[in-house]
Amino acid sequence: MKRDREIELYWIRKKNLYEASRIVTFWLSPAVVTMATFGFFLMFEGNLTPERAFVVFSTILVIQVMEKHKPFWNNIIDAYQ
Repeated sequence: MKRDREIELYWIRKKNLYEASRIVTFWLSPAVVTMATFGFFLMFEGNLTPERAFVVFSTILVIQVMEKHKPFWNNIIDAYQ
């Protein structure tokens, strides 16, 4: 019985670590994409004006908000099907 409980706890820990890494990756990926976008822009273009920065940040922010709320909207859509 004790061995079965140890196996169960092993799989629960493994699932929780997987979930935690998935959530961290999901929430950090927009910041990494933003940094990479500006890094490549500065590397190749080099002419960063306030107007360009505002447009890029605004666009990336809109995409981030839509992506972060995607699971929420999928749940609502599934509820009405």
